Amino acid sequence: MRILVAFGTRPEIIKLAPVCRALQRTGVKVDIFWSGQHVELAAGLLELFKLTVTYKGSDISHEPGLAGKFGLMTCQIENYSRPRTMTGLWFRGIPRRRQRLRVQAS
Repeated sequence: MRILVAFGTRPEIIKLAPVCRALQRTGVKVDIFWSGQHVELAAGLLELFKLTVTYKGSDISHEPGLAGKFGLMTCQIENYSRPRTMTGLWFRGIPRRRQRLRVQAS
């Protein structure tokens, strides 16, 4: 099983790092997409949680507005995951709502 976990901001890293670690402990191949937001704060957290970013988004933090950031991030995630076989995608980043795809092993 292979799952892409996407995050952008420091709070998202804090919330999703335990998810990444738990998935890895169960043998799931975890690809990590980071939008590059909160660069100064994120670097230490990525090290602390021993997370290796598989793909770093480009120019997302420079995009104005939440819709623009989300659209660019979605496009980059699609371009990254298209040639790979992903079982699922897990992300959190839309205020007040959790977005996640539940995956069952077949």
